[in-house]
Amino acid sequence: MRRTLLAIASVAVLACRGDRPARTRPPLDAATASPGAGTGAGPVTRVLDDAPVPAAPRPPMPRRVSDELIETGRGPRRVLRYRLEPLAQTVTATARITSHGFDGAWSDPVTLAPVREGFEVQPATGGGPIEVRGLVAERDEAGQPAAAIAAADAYLGRWRALLERRRAQVGFDDRGQLGDVTLLDDPAGATDPDSKDELAQRWLGLAVPLPEAAVGVGARWKVVTMLRTGGAALSQTALYRLTAIEGDRWTIEVELTRLGRPQDIVVPGLPRGATAELIALVRKVTGTVTVSPTRPLPIAGELTAEVRTHARFAAPGAPARDQYSEDRATISLSGDRLRGPIPPTSPQK
Repeated sequence: MRRTLLAIASVAVLACRGDRPARTRPPLDAATASPGAGTGAGPVTRVLDDAPVPAAPRPPMPRRVSDELIETGRGPRRVLRYRLEPLAQTVTATARITSHGFDGAWSDPVTLAPVREGFEVQPATGGGPIEVRGLVAERDEAGQPAAAIAAADAYLGRWRALLERRRAQVGFDDRGQLGDVTLLDDPAGATDPDSKDELAQRWLGLAVPLPEAAVGVGARWKVVTMLRTGGAALSQTALYRLTAIEGDRWTIEVELTRLGRPQDIVVPGLPRGATAELIALVRKVTGTVTVSPTRPLPIAGELTAEVRTHARFAAPGAPARDQYSEDRATISLSGDRLRGPIPPTSPQK
C-alpha cells in the first residue's frame, strides 16, 4: 500500500505501470511522483476485489488563489514578460531519488536508478495555446543493481500510463500563467481526467509565473494555487526571487511547497468496503532555475525535493493501517531548442 500513498506526493517538476491501451485510471503508486517528488519501492496494495470505484466530485482545478509581489527589487526595474518563439523546445528532468518509509515496519532507504521525464513544447505562431507532448521516459541501467532499476521502472509507470507520447494544448499568457489544459485525444476530459490533472500539476511545478509590476534584481513574489494530483486536492505556495538578469536570461530562486490536508481519497484496487484517507502531505522543492522569455519552461535548473506523507487505510473487521513515507530527490533540468515543429504522432500517442 505504500506505493499507493506515494502517488499523492506528486508535484512537479515533471511525473501504474505497463502500457496505456485502455483509458482506465492507473493504480496510485510511487510512479505518480514527478522528478523531484521522492518515491521508491515498497509493499504494494493487494487487490482482493475489483469492486468499481464510485465517481467522486472533481471541482475544477488548478485554481489560482493569490498572486502577490513581496519586494520590487533594486536598481533598474523592468516589466518581465514572455515573448515565445514558435520553435519546439524539449525540457528534461533527470531525478535521483532515495525513498524511505513505514508500512508495518520501517524500510531501509532505497535509491532508484536515475530517471528522466520531460516535455516537448511548441508555442503556436501568433499566440494561442502551446502544443505539448510527453517525452518517452528513460532510466539509467549502467552500474545500477537490479532492485534500483526495478524501483525506477515502478516510479516511471504513471508517467508512461498518463503522459508519455500524449499530446495536449496548454493555455499560457505573457506572464506565464497556466490556462486551459486540453488533451487532444480526450478534449472534454471526460474519460481521462487524471492525465489532465497530471499534466497541469507538473507544469505548475516547472513554469515560472512572472509578477505584474516592473521589478529589479532581488524582487520576490508569491503565487498560491489549488491543484489536484493522484486524486487529492493540494495547495501550492510558490516563492520566487529574481537573482540575476543577464541579457536574455533570468536566474530565479524557487521555493515551492505543496500541502495536503486531511481528506478521503479514492484508491482503485482496494478491497470492497475499504477506505483510504490522506492524513498529511508536505512536499518542498528548492533551488535555482534559468528562464528565457522566449520559452515557456526553464532552460536549466538544479533543484532538491523532500516529501513526507502520512495516510491511513481501513477495511471492515480490521484495524486501521497507517503508512508513512520520507523521500528525497535531486533534479537537474535541461532544455534544448529544436528547429522544426513537433513531429506528428497519432492522437493516442
